[in-house]
Amino acid sequence: MKTALMLAAAALVVAGCATTPQTYNFDNSRSVDATFDRTWESVISYFAENNIPIATLEKDSGIIVAKNERYTPGAMKTFADCASAFMMTNDVGQIDVNVFVRPVDDNTTSVQVNTSYSMRQSGAYGSSAVETCNSNGTLEEALLDRIERDAV
Repeated sequence: MKTALMLAAAALVVAGCATTPQTYNFDNSRSVDATFDRTWESVISYFAENNIPIATLEKDSGIIVAKNERYTPGAMKTFADCASAFMMTNDVGQIDVNVFVRPVDDNTTSVQVNTSYSMRQSGAYGSSAVETCNSNGTLEEALLDRIERDAV
């Protein structure tokens, strides 16, 4: 019985060393007072000027996808909150971005930015894990602000 209590107490201490990512509320879409073509050009310019390789570009369907963008753990803190597991070290973060651009009318365009984040972690004896991170809205807001500013 004493051993079971000691193991339970140790498990609580170890579990207390791990964290879960915080959840944030933010707007990931916006209406832009600009034509579809001008808004589309603004989105493409953002990706080009920030050296973000585009994996999928389909103007007819209004989708732009950047996948597997790698970031250092320090840079990831700017964009997302990642879980940390006990005795694991953050190695590299990954960001996937989907931007949907859709015309509302001749002079208004809807833009939606969806992101997903993950962090690869390594531990003792070659162990590794991939943890899902939660966006804090920084990238989405920066992209939407830039599109809105440049498209008008």
